[in-house]
Amino acid sequence: MKSPVAWIVDDEPAICWSLRKALENRGVRVCVFSDAESAIAALRSEDQPCDTIITDVRLPHADGFSVVDAVAKVRPGTPVVLMTAFGDLSIAVKAMKASVFEYLVKPFDLQDAIRTIEKAMDSVVVTSIAPLQQSIDFTVPINEVLLLGNSAAIQNTYRQIAIASRSNQPVLITGPDGAPIESVAASIHRHSERSQRPFLSVKPSSIPIENLELEFVGNVQDDPRGETLKTGLFGLAGDGSLFISEVFDLPSSVQSQLLQVLEDSLYTPHGSGTTLRSSARMFVGTHHDLEDHEEFDPSLLQRLRVMQIDVPPLGSRREDAILVAQAIANRMNTNCANGMFSLSAMHWISTQEWPGDVRQLRNVIEKAIALYPNQPLDLSNVREAYELIEVRTARHPADDARDRSIAAIVKDWLNTKLAEESKESVSANDFGMLYDEFLALVEPPLLEEMLKRLSHNRAATATKLGLHRSTLRQKMRRYGID
Repeated sequence: MKSPVAWIVDDEPAICWSLRKALENRGVRVCVFSDAESAIAALRSEDQPCDTIITDVRLPHADGFSVVDAVAKVRPGTPVVLMTAFGDLSIAVKAMKASVFEYLVKPFDLQDAIRTIEKAMDSVVVTSIAPLQQSIDFTVPINEVLLLGNSAAIQNTYRQIAIASRSNQPVLITGPDGAPIESVAASIHRHSERSQRPFLSVKPSSIPIENLELEFVGNVQDDPRGETLKTGLFGLAGDGSLFISEVFDLPSSVQSQLLQVLEDSLYTPHGSGTTLRSSARMFVGTHHDLEDHEEFDPSLLQRLRVMQIDVPPLGSRREDAILVAQAIANRMNTNCANGMFSLSAMHWISTQEWPGDVRQLRNVIEKAIALYPNQPLDLSNVREAYELIEVRTARHPADDARDRSIAAIVKDWLNTKLAEESKESVSANDFGMLYDEFLALVEPPLLEEMLKRLSHNRAATATKLGLHRSTLRQKMRRYGID
């Protein structure tokens, strides 16, 4: 059996040397080309075998995609692995549209790269490579602006978006609060075959919990001319996509309907004995670790994890913050064009933690531009916007008034209890029960109201109150709360 042959197309000698040595140690014959033109000429020569090609995107003259095009025309079925140190969403999607075998972002782990190349050589391509889609506008939607970046972390997200855009599988999208989770879903939809069909987005917490099931599945209504069906979101999405921004907020009844849609493409409208078919693709987002919540259906979680994308927090890729900030600013303040931030402002933006992630960054930039329209933004402008938003987020005058009222009630209760006890013969040990008595007064209504608001979802209630689930269960038993 002949040894497999791999071609490396790259103008970086160090990359070529390390890949060549690693492959040759595994019995692979290697040919190296420093530009696309020489590789393409070799492709046209029938006497030069090739089982896979590893090519950089950026090359001296023609780029790596010209090699991909030549492979599709001259040697269809030969797997191609793309490499780049300058990846972005457009390159990732272009790579996947060209049906390359894999997309590697430099710097990559050599062993991971070799494993990918070995898989490429083992693969058998039985269909011709799909034609490359040449014109996609990656600059218009604001949701993709929120995903801008050069970091390895966000480029890995681009790659995952590109892979997901070729599939019809549901996608679970996770990330910290404020991360552009919906942007990922919208980008997948826009680069998929469903791009000309509806993209619906729903936030369950914005809908009264008692109405959630009706909103998703619809219901049968009485009509003078006969019963009619009010279509829910599963039906309204049609052949497009439906994004659920926080799946954690779905009650168990909707979770079971969603699972049925994911497994069988079927759902049952409320009040109807007939199942209907949903053709929509499902995108599900969450800021929670669903595995830690006992109220979340484990079967649904298992189904959602077939395809999962984790959005990296902005704090872990701070070098991307200025790109996002500049893009948002340029859209809002076109008179100032590029470079509207001073160097000190840019440095400050790129060094912040951004605990509210991209949402916080966007709010700060939009606030700064609202305060100083059509002006270059220096450090003082941006910091002023940051501080104003932080103050407003932290407190509100109504909050202070309400808290003072609660504090007054607590003081009145305590003074009354102490006055009553001073008139009686009370031992020192009895005073130790005062705190428990107070908790027994305030905890039950707090727990009952929160459970009611969250449809008796114990995991959600514990999270909202900042309690461990076992602590919540103990308190419910103590106060006899069902």
